[in-house]
Amino acid sequence: MSIFIGGTGSANELDDYEEGSFTPTVFGTNIGGYNEQYGKYVKIGKLVTVNIRMRFSANTNSNNAFGVAGLPFTSAGNEGDTYGSGGITYCDIPLNNANFDPYITNNSTLIYFYQKITGDAIYLASNCSNKYLGLAAFYYV
Repeated sequence: MSIFIGGTGSANELDDYEEGSFTPTVFGTNIGGYNEQYGKYVKIGKLVTVNIRMRFSANTNSNNAFGVAGLPFTSAGNEGDTYGSGGITYCDIPLNNANFDPYITNNSTLIYFYQKITGDAIYLASNCSNKYLGLAAFYYV
């Protein structure tokens, strides 16, 4: 069965649907391990949505940019094709700023976090042992 979006014909046919799981990791700090590490995705055409939940077992704080790695697909590579974003669903990890958003750049499998007003990087302010991070994001491939 074919599904057509906005009319009939092959240009409007939904022919690319996939869902699955992946293993997200953290970059920018020395995470001592994970108690939970879940990632789910749905890809429809060029649009990918991800849901991530991680609970950390230990870490050391760091002045390096904090983010999530391991997205299931590389984002689109042309300027202006992606600029993916999302929202934090739950976060009790100690960060240097509470006012931040996730951001996915071009040609990447990383989610960076930036302060909303200044654009400065987010980093861990203290130990996050047994703390959670949950987020949902979307991007284009």
